[in-house]
Amino acid sequence: MESQDEQVQFKSAEGDVVTDDPQLINQIAQGQSGLYKLRMNYSYRMLSIPLGIGYRFSHHVIAPHIVGGLNCEIITNRQMSIDVGAGNSYRNIPLRFTQNTTKSNVQAFGAAGLSFSMSEKIEFQVDGAYYRPLHFLLNANGYQVQSARILLNCGVSMKL
Repeated sequence: MESQDEQVQFKSAEGDVVTDDPQLINQIAQGQSGLYKLRMNYSYRMLSIPLGIGYRFSHHVIAPHIVGGLNCEIITNRQMSIDVGAGNSYRNIPLRFTQNTTKSNVQAFGAAGLSFSMSEKIEFQVDGAYYRPLHFLLNANGYQVQSARILLNCGVSMKL
């Protein structure tokens, strides 16, 4: 944490963030010991674009299926704030990224589950999926991040 030109700069795994909150700057400049609880809040919007091929094992109303393909995730509108606590109360201070760049990630995925035919052209699907990134992301500290995940998916598909 640094204080310069009436700003406080924080270093986070998502990049440098700053605030010009006068109360926080004053507390740091005067060395007040009331700052003893900090809580970082992070939010973002993510657009996920999956492209896959599936196979349904039978034409019964309920049938097992498998799906495999690629998924592209685009992370936008990143926001960060800090909750500064003294005693039992917290004050939320919004932070600004010094470089608010869009991040993207491409993943391979595989899924297996059940399909429920609702009509000749519409079916409901439930499956468990495993997503594995195809490349590492670098966070602001230079560490390589690659997070695989297991999800429970559900959705409706329509045959054209």
